[in-house]
Amino acid sequence: MSPRPVRTAAALAGLGLLATTACSVSPPPTGLAQPVPVELRAELPGQLNIGVEVTLTGAPGEGAEWRDAAQGAVVAARRFALGGTKITLVPVNDRGTSDGAAAAVKTLAGRDVAAIVVATTGTHVAAGLAEAAADEIPVLVPYDLGAAGAEGQVWSTGPGRRATDARLVATMADRGLDAALLVDEGGGPVTGLTPREELTYAAGGDAAALARGVARRQRQLDTRVDSIVVSGAPELQAAVVAALQGADVDVPVLLTAQALSPAFPPALAAAGGSLSGQLFSVGLDDGDATALEATGAGRALAAYFSALQLTASDPGAKDLFGDRPFAEVASAADVSSHDAVVAVVRAAVAAKSTDPAEVGQALPGLRVGAADGVAGPALDFSGTEAVGEDAVVPLASTAVSPGVRPASDTPSLYWFESTKS
Repeated sequence: MSPRPVRTAAALAGLGLLATTACSVSPPPTGLAQPVPVELRAELPGQLNIGVEVTLTGAPGEGAEWRDAAQGAVVAARRFALGGTKITLVPVNDRGTSDGAAAAVKTLAGRDVAAIVVATTGTHVAAGLAEAAADEIPVLVPYDLGAAGAEGQVWSTGPGRRATDARLVATMADRGLDAALLVDEGGGPVTGLTPREELTYAAGGDAAALARGVARRQRQLDTRVDSIVVSGAPELQAAVVAALQGADVDVPVLLTAQALSPAFPPALAAAGGSLSGQLFSVGLDDGDATALEATGAGRALAAYFSALQLTASDPGAKDLFGDRPFAEVASAADVSSHDAVVAVVRAAVAAKSTDPAEVGQALPGLRVGAADGVAGPALDFSGTEAVGEDAVVPLASTAVSPGVRPASDTPSLYWFESTKS
């Protein structure tokens, strides 16, 4: 089990220098970078309702692994509330099925939402996107790697599959890794990767037997590999990683971006794996450690984490569905769902309307960044993939908390850009 995250004095002091709350009005000394305010302001033309589609339960890979990451939307709503702007989040559970996804979007259409943040992933998402297209409601998708190119007004606001595959292959090339074993757990092949060996694994499979087979291969020069790439749902990735650790397979393990889900660390711990061994993946450099950097990106993230701490400390704050205290889910709340909500608000301001048709027309010309309240990389809606390919970077994991998010007993990993280490 990973160590309990501890908010160190240095970390909190760093956040205090880089972000200001609504109560902090003292300007920084001349010559220092302006802090990013925690509160966000927007001149909305009327009541703004934003749908948030999540999967509370479902099969591996069908989105339930992102249900707590979606709590970043609550942080965005709190930041606007601090600035005097009320937005209403309308959450709905799609149950991880195609019928459920279509029904969820129909429900949201009846709630007069200006746009929908589809904070889930998997094959079932397509049915909901088709329903949104029929209802002419714009959709932002922060977690589904395959959302780009869907019918209707759909923008991927997370790292797309094409960009993550390309970065993973480039990272391996930079490290001189050219004899990989691919373990496909339903995530499919990695575009551009020609593995030396390929194995498959499915839910209910014998991960220990798979790992023992890999260990046997490693004892023979003609079957040895120099790295292992695991592609699939985080729960399945965790089972294989734990088994490989138990079999003492000592080569770099690279995980596709699904492993960045908050569901991966507890699944790894539950499978008997270690969080201390370094793992590698690719994704956005919007992690905890970056919030301590005295850069524009660091200041934007510091403001987000300050808002996260503020929301978690409020005993009256609830999660998306109002079922749990926000403090119980705060450690998993994610930047990408926060930024998707911020983008919808800015689109409504640009459209001077909360009508979904008008908001949908405003989105293609929209570019939002730190000055608009986005905590991660800037989003450019001129294309269906709003995150630039250069924002996808190689990541490495650590079990040591940088100390910027609320402490939790849930096993956690913290991802940072590996080229900075």
